[in-house]
Amino acid sequence: MDTALDVAVVGGGAVGTSTLFHLAADHDIRGILFEKGQLGSGSTGKAAGGVRNTFTSPANIAVGNRAIEYFRNFADRVGEEVPFRQDGYMYLFHSKAAAERWRDRAALFRRHGVGAELLSPAGAAEKFPPLAADAIGGALFGPDCGHVDPHRLTQAFGRAATEGGATVHTGTAVTDVRVEDGAVAAVETETGTHEVDAVVDAAGPWAGRVAGMVGLDLPLDLLVRRIVVLEGLSDADGPLVIDPERECYFGAEPDGSLLVCNTGEDIHDIENPDAATDQRVGYDYHLATAEAVSELVPALPDLSVRNGWSGLQTHTPDGHAIVGPTAVDGFYLGCGFSGHGVQQSPVVGGALADMVVRGQTDRIDAAAFSPARFEEPAAGRTEEMA
Repeated sequence: MDTALDVAVVGGGAVGTSTLFHLAADHDIRGILFEKGQLGSGSTGKAAGGVRNTFTSPANIAVGNRAIEYFRNFADRVGEEVPFRQDGYMYLFHSKAAAERWRDRAALFRRHGVGAELLSPAGAAEKFPPLAADAIGGALFGPDCGHVDPHRLTQAFGRAATEGGATVHTGTAVTDVRVEDGAVAAVETETGTHEVDAVVDAAGPWAGRVAGMVGLDLPLDLLVRRIVVLEGLSDADGPLVIDPERECYFGAEPDGSLLVCNTGEDIHDIENPDAATDQRVGYDYHLATAEAVSELVPALPDLSVRNGWSGLQTHTPDGHAIVGPTAVDGFYLGCGFSGHGVQQSPVVGGALADMVVRGQTDRIDAAAFSPARFEEPAAGRTEEMA
């Protein structure tokens, strides 16, 4: 273990702060983190906070299983309580063909240690009473899944990291990463230059820009996802409900409000993340969302809008994050989470810390997430929505 290793983390979201924490807690490395805004002010702050293991990719399932176990014991690991509402995910289906696919997925989930229960329409409505049972063919319920508060998670990792000796610079944008003889040499910021041995690029939608500073071109696609928050229904309680066929999801919040997302209205092909951080959730989106969801929840069109927001997501061709070392010695990637960065952050942050210090990790399937996989023929997308 090289306790003299100087490590810079770029990006103060859930993944960046988790990496900073695990460097200190697991390896006695007191890193330095740079965030151009405030901790959690990027994509992390716009996340819904869902946590799941119901993926069709074994590599993502394994991360999900490990993350759920981490969240269940968060206070013991990090020293601060971050509540984990383990109220489940419920996936709706409508046709016999879809029912067969979900039966196959349930079998896959169980083989990998994932809780999976197939429900009748009436059984699904018992889980989420506002749901119209006659509008669906059935559902799969994943009882392991749940929710965390992205803000509290990020702040907890950040506080624990600084208590362990790490340094956090907010309001400090990284302007360049200097490379000498094929290796990271320094990070340049608006306030000065810092000589370092390694850089972890956890900059979310800006990760491609940071990687470009060292000559890397990442296969990342940006999209804007919007969420509307409606006044609550008295009986809206239970799991997050996802309808892949209708491209929507919805669920009750702790304050009683109803969070609704229409993924069919995502805005794709975003080129400049700076210009996409203030996308409005307008009335047109509300109408399209109400139309998509009202057959499932008949009471929804009568609910008043309380709030709404939009956030950037960074997707990869195969639905796996990009995690690990690159061709530039000392430059590591933790990006491209396809909307799963918050939930995967405890596991991936630990894996990145291991890779930086030890050169390997057993916390994830390193090959499945390796940046080098894109040098080979691309595989199809392997994971499910939401």
